[in-house]
Amino acid sequence: MKEFLYLFRGGEDPHIMEKQAGPEAWQQHMMKWKSWMESLAKDGKYVGGQPLAMGGSVISGNERSMTDGPFVEGKDVINGYLQVRANDLKEASELAKGCPILDIVGSVEVREINSTMM
Repeated sequence: MKEFLYLFRGGEDPHIMEKQAGPEAWQQHMMKWKSWMESLAKDGKYVGGQPLAMGGSVISGNERSMTDGPFVEGKDVINGYLQVRANDLKEASELAKGCPILDIVGSVEVREINSTMM
């Protein structure tokens, strides 16, 4: 079994979504996340993961200059990640189709973790 990383990008801002749709809708959305992650764990697919804070810094160039960031469009912001187990990229991608971020105009990037580099 291989390991894959799901990178969650974009989606509705949780504070705006809660204000517009109401706390009940936000709670329902969060329950979808809980159910989806519990199903991955029950099937032995879930390894770990966390949401990411909005702030951070970017280090770039051979001078290693640092700026506050990341400064990208909202649809490109990485909001969090999960590490999962799957037999291959096809299975990992099928599992990702159940992700609730897809319900709120987000995306899931599925990447195989290259364990041969260690």
